[in-house]
Amino acid sequence: MPHPTPAHLAYGSATVISTTFVSLLLVQDAPGPVAVLIAVVALVLGAAVTLAAARHQAGRRPAAPAGEATTGERTATGPAPAPRRTHVRA
Repeated sequence: MPHPTPAHLAYGSATVISTTFVSLLLVQDAPGPVAVLIAVVALVLGAAVTLAAARHQAGRRPAAPAGEATTGERTATGPAPAPRRTHVRA
């Protein structure tokens, strides 16, 4: 699972703040349980937006350049290391 970037966290935070603000404006005299429910729904929605943005970006990674192997020869840190050469003395 990809890690969220600061931009993803900003999207999620903006979602939480705007959802809470709009919901509390719509329900002006919200009793305690309703306010708690609004806060929980806003937090869940913010987390969903953050994770969805991170997954969306992970799906848009560029393809491997032409000529590069894409099956097993490439690791997370780069191409596979060259095999060691052994010197045989005659």
